[in-house]
Amino acid sequence: MTQALLHSVERMQSIMPPPPELDDRRRRSADAALDGVVLVQYLGEHPLALGRRRIDWLRRDDQRGAAVARFGFLEDLAVVYHLTGDVRYAAAARDYLEDFMRAFPSEHLGRRSLYNSVLDLGIRNTTWLTALGMLVSSPAFDVPFVERLVTFIGAQLQYLREHLSTTINWRVSNARDLLLGGLYLDYLEPSSDWRRYAVSVLNDAWFRQFLPDGVHCECIPSYHANVAESYLLLYRIGCRMPELGLVMTLNRLREIFDFTLACRKPNGYLCGLHDSQTEFAGDIEDDLV
Repeated sequence: MTQALLHSVERMQSIMPPPPELDDRRRRSADAALDGVVLVQYLGEHPLALGRRRIDWLRRDDQRGAAVARFGFLEDLAVVYHLTGDVRYAAAARDYLEDFMRAFPSEHLGRRSLYNSVLDLGIRNTTWLTALGMLVSSPAFDVPFVERLVTFIGAQLQYLREHLSTTINWRVSNARDLLLGGLYLDYLEPSSDWRRYAVSVLNDAWFRQFLPDGVHCECIPSYHANVAESYLLLYRIGCRMPELGLVMTLNRLREIFDFTLACRKPNGYLCGLHDSQTEFAGDIEDDLV
């Protein structure tokens, strides 16, 4: 299993390579996570103390929400381990993963909670798989643990396959994450079905979810940007793996990204319409969205 996973990771990292160097934000996030603190980036940086074991995952906090449910901090730990080889970061990543699996066993899939929307479930598992690609060779990630983690992710992806959102940007996000799961775990028996179904949904949404001028149908800058980035990644995957049958084209992507650019202010932030964040002064690098 591990060799098959390593082969899939190598292929996926050729399309989605890890960052070549550390930036200050990622290092701060990873260092905080070592101490059991998640740095929530949402119009400012907000530290959220979780601990690393026996975490109260359901304790609500105004700034908590998606930042914890989607596990962005896990990728920061993985990147720092990947670039430094410091096993402390891999050990911390394992602690968070083990504790989440303890708190939310596969038998509880479908129970309503902050962590069980199909949007967050899909994003979280893509983050886990991306991070796993950088952590799998760590001494903190022994074979039994990796096998348990893959089994857990596989159950989550099967649930996503059976409960894919029917509309809006969630459908694109869900199908993208199902496809990525089917590529990272392409040695699992259900993965061919995940890939086939995801591609059919993504190709259909490619023609349905954008208006003639290239604007996403929800007309919300942040959702447009997210869907645009998803389809840019899918275009790249399709170029490398034409056998998948993805239909995205570069000319159409240019129209879509024209609107993405039009939604941004000179400082890099979105214009703030509808469900979008913005800042009126300063550079986006000063306060990442």
